[in-house]
Amino acid sequence: LKEISDLSCEFPQVSPKVFGKEHQWGYTLSYLSHEDSHLTYFNSISKTDLNTGETKTISFGEDHYPSEPIFVPKESQTSEDD
Repeated sequence: LKEISDLSCEFPQVSPKVFGKEHQWGYTLSYLSHEDSHLTYFNSISKTDLNTGETKTISFGEDHYPSEPIFVPKESQTSEDD
């Protein structure tokens, strides 16, 4: 196993079109920052480039707690993260 990020997260997801295949992107339930890791619930969703470890995170605001991300591809999906 290879650590890609030190982000505290759970419930990793990928596009269903890449299940069981090499892929670039992963989506997780996470904390907005390390300072938030004391919270009872995760407060954001992150998209991580599994090749570089670069992560983009979105929060839904104070007192909002998302649940497991589900990837729904566009009907006209042309790339893995469409």
